Amino acid sequence: MTKSIGCFLPEFPTDGTRKQSKGLKAELADALSVTTNEMDQGVVIADARGGDLRVVYANRAFEVITGYASSYAVGRNCRYLQRDERDQPEIDKIRLAIAARAPVSATIRNYRKDGTPFWNGLRLFPVFSEAGELTYYVGLVRDVSVAASLSDTNGGERHIDPLTGLRDRYDLVRHLDKLTASGRTCYLLMVKLDVGRFRHINSRFGVALGDALLQQIARRLASLQADVTARVGADEFVIAQCLDPREAVEGWLNKIRGSLGQKYFLAGIETQVEFSVGFLVVNLTTGKGSMEAGLFSL
Repeated sequence: MTKSIGCFLPEFPTDGTRKQSKGLKAELADALSVTTNEMDQGVVIADARGGDLRVVYANRAFEVITGYASSYAVGRNCRYLQRDERDQPEIDKIRLAIAARAPVSATIRNYRKDGTPFWNGLRLFPVFSEAGELTYYVGLVRDVSVAASLSDTNGGERHIDPLTGLRDRYDLVRHLDKLTASGRTCYLLMVKLDVGRFRHINSRFGVALGDALLQQIARRLASLQADVTARVGADEFVIAQCLDPREAVEGWLNKIRGSLGQKYFLAGIETQVEFSVGFLVVNLTTGKGSMEAGLFSL
């Protein structure tokens, strides 16, 4: 059974009787219940003491947005809303914040009970007891699907990565499908870039600085004006570019090297970043490709 939100209120000190204190708590509980159930934002509260962040409360807006009754959500971790899409870039960001017992904002792809996808603009806040124990995480759920998709020139939807503004993995795949089906004659260069030791950067300097670094990288890659530039993982980017002739590949790799090899600044501190880089060249006319890989130490 869904708990009343009043059970999460602390005991209030009072100069009067214990009965007065309980009465105050009951009145506040009623006010909070009405407030949360009238909100158009989903509210979920998860127990942080059990280790798996199982939901103990979900409001009416959560039911409307997701299609799941609160009675279904209670006792489960909200990851069921992701279905099989557990490798989204922003999910790593959430995991790191929870491990650090910190608040976090992220936009992730979720699924309603009827199977339709939506973009969840999620905000999580830790709640601590007076003794400093992490007791609950409060989550605010918003459907931001309209903001997270832009109309492209073909009248379809272009999905963007909310942190960097680049295309996301779904849009990358959609574009490549269109390209291979178009009959276009060119050499397709695909470059995959992984940021070296990114988890270390996040854990040592914090998620905010990690995000700032990803945004700097994204701006540099976007400035190259490739056919497609996408963020496909927490610290992974892909560039796809049609080239003719084949010899133009080396020039593009040098452009990427030159752009990413410049110094980065995090909180005013100059730093250097390494990238693991692999690339694939495919002749779209014949469908044949050759794969090469290398490490760019920048």
